Amino acid sequence: MIRSLAIFSLATVLLAILSMPFLVLRPGETVLGGQYHITSDTPLEKDVSFYFAQVTIDEGALVDGHIFLYSSTL
Repeated sequence: MIRSLAIFSLATVLLAILSMPFLVLRPGETVLGGQYHITSDTPLEKDVSFYFAQVTIDEGALVDGHIFLYSSTL
């Protein structure tokens, strides 16, 4: 009983640590996977964190914010 409670507690702590980047470290929008295209017609005016995404920015596109890439390509 105590052993399974200890394993459950450890798993909960690890899950909380692993989810921190999604919730705390980078406020703003979060994009998980897929393809994201920033054109001159659709400017990016906020902070965005991309996880496992393919991001394309056209020449002359407006980016007024921060872009954070985690296991993504730009």
